[in-house]
Amino acid sequence: MNEKRGLKIVFYISIIAIILFAYLVNVHYKPSQSRFCDISEGISCDIVNKSLYSEVFGIPVSLLGVLFFALVAFLTWKLLKNKKIKFFSLELHKKEVLELLLLFMVISTLFSLWLVYAELFLILSICLLCVVGDVLIWTALFVLIELNKKYIKHSLISISRILLIIFGAIILYLWYAIIVEL
Repeated sequence: MNEKRGLKIVFYISIIAIILFAYLVNVHYKPSQSRFCDISEGISCDIVNKSLYSEVFGIPVSLLGVLFFALVAFLTWKLLKNKKIKFFSLELHKKEVLELLLLFMVISTLFSLWLVYAELFLILSICLLCVVGDVLIWTALFVLIELNKKYIKHSLISISRILLIIFGAIILYLWYAIIVEL
């Protein structure tokens, strides 16, 4: 994959994710029910966004998503503009920033998998917009794996194929759950 194209994809995914998660922050704090994605008890953004699992240490998960993707957008924008990235007295090079973005996205992916589990087995309701957010996270992960190919060992690339199969299975399961619910 062309590096500039991959960075643009990650940047645009980040902008879309910021907008999506900002809407979910609004749903989280809105006292009335959101009718946009409340289809039934099994498919409801309201139920998921107001559940016990919608906050971490009192901070809405959707707000964490906004902040996380704002950081990703900032870093990818800096890479696209070939600007230096300084963190206090430390100057990060392109390779280090790409590896850092990959690490952030792996952590975000693991967190999103926990949230998918919570939706399916603890809350017993699916938030369609959260699923869109998960797909954005997973897509960014695979683009960043591609961008980091020249920097990471081959074994990680084969692990990414296994992760792709797992994510595909999760998406198929979610799709099945939505079809059954309708």
